[in-house]
Amino acid sequence: MVYKAEWAKKLYGKRLDSLEDLFGVNKPIIGMIHLLPMPGAPGCDHDVDLILEKALEDAEKLEDGGVDGLIVENMWDIPYFVGSDIPPETIAIQSVAARKVVEKVDIPVGANVIHNAGRGDLAVALASGAKFMRICLFTGAQVWDTGEFDHGVAAELTRLRRYFNAEDIRIFADIDKKHAKVFPGIDLRTHAIWSEYYLADALIVTGEMTGRP
Repeated sequence: MVYKAEWAKKLYGKRLDSLEDLFGVNKPIIGMIHLLPMPGAPGCDHDVDLILEKALEDAEKLEDGGVDGLIVENMWDIPYFVGSDIPPETIAIQSVAARKVVEKVDIPVGANVIHNAGRGDLAVALASGAKFMRICLFTGAQVWDTGEFDHGVAAELTRLRRYFNAEDIRIFADIDKKHAKVFPGIDLRTHAIWSEYYLADALIVTGEMTGRP
C-alpha cells in the first residue's frame, strides 16, 4: 500500500522494511524453541528448572546449527487455552524462559503464546527483550481446535505497544492459522490485506496443523 499523506507515511513508516533489517539476511530461517509443558498442563511432570534448561539447550543447538532467529513458544501446553484465559503462570514462566534465551544467543528472538495471547505476547516480549512477537490471530475471525470463537487483537495490541513505547517490537501475524478454521468468506488474500493494513510487519502462512506443510 502507498499513502501520500504525511501522517500516513509516518504511521506505516514505523513498520519493518524487510526481514533483512531484523535478521541480517533476506530469507531468514527461524528456529522454534518449543517449551516443555508448563505447570498445570497435562504433560507436565517436571519442574520449572527443567523447562528453562531444555529451552537453553535447544537455543544453543539451533544457533550452532546456523538459524537466523528464534521463537520461544509454549507448544506443548496442550490442550491450549485461548486469549485472556491463558493462565498468568504460563505468561510468567515463558517470560523467564524467553529472557534466558535472549541472554544466551546473539540472534533475534521472538515470542509466541498459544492460542492468541495478544497482550500476553507483548508482556513476554517486553519482559524478555524479544525483538518480535508472533500473533496467532491479528485480524479476522476463526474457531480454534479447542472450540472457542476468536477475533483479531490488532486494535488493542497496537495501542498497548505504543502505550509501552515498544513499537520496535515487531508484529509477525499468522494468516489462515494452523489449529483453526477461518470464517467462511475470509480467504487468504483478504486476511493478508487486513493484516498489512493494520500494521503487521510480516505475515506467517502455515499448514492445517503443526508439522504439516
